[in-house]
Amino acid sequence: AGLIAIMVMLNEAWQFVQAASLLDSITPTIMLQFKQALNESTKLLSSTIILLSFWESLRGFSTKSSCEKQQSIIFASAFFIAVMNSTVFLKLFVPSELQSVIFPWVMVSSATMILVAIERILYLQNRTKLVVQNTNRTELVAVNEDDLFLAQQIKSLMNEEQIFLSNSIKLADLARQLNESEYKISRVIRRQFGSPNFNHFINQHRVDFAKRLLKENSDNETSILAIGLNSGFSSLVTFNRVFKSMSGTIPSQYRKQI
Repeated sequence: AGLIAIMVMLNEAWQFVQAASLLDSITPTIMLQFKQALNESTKLLSSTIILLSFWESLRGFSTKSSCEKQQSIIFASAFFIAVMNSTVFLKLFVPSELQSVIFPWVMVSSATMILVAIERILYLQNRTKLVVQNTNRTELVAVNEDDLFLAQQIKSLMNEEQIFLSNSIKLADLARQLNESEYKISRVIRRQFGSPNFNHFINQHRVDFAKRLLKENSDNETSILAIGLNSGFSSLVTFNRVFKSMSGTIPSQYRKQI
């Protein structure tokens, strides 16, 4: 296509030079030979482009889906009829004296047929995309429903059974209790609860529980260590570190603020 464009530009440039008589030193014979060579080369390349376009529509036909095969057949048929209509049909069935008059109409009808075929192909491609999108959306909804159900189960274990109070609770324990894979539970914790990981999710519940204990025992009757252990933390150091990372202050300061 690039070569054809260059040759068309050369042809137009040569006609300009010839019309302007810029190269009077070149004999008319040489100019005519150059013009003929340029025209023949352009025709040859144009024919190659036509063959490649027709072949491209049928390449790998056996491996295509039924919808892709239908698109290939539509394009190849329209392309073949258009080429035959503007060449063989015009030469065989139209008198030579009328060919120059009918030729523009033949080209218009051929181009229109190809445009209609392309519109049909685009319609089929768009319909295929919509089917794929609807299928993916259905699968996504199904996944979300499973995740929501699992999230409800996890929420029940946290609020009702308060499994986070055990300082030895692990992701594997939760997965075994719910009969689900660890990966699926981690995904639900990230997507449905917004926690980056299982430990953060458990510690958040522990910190919230510790805050309630600190409010209920604001008169210092219960020690900070006891509240931390009762909230599921294994030591005072861990309790202070996690509480401060999630609340911005250590438990004793939080109690004073209350």
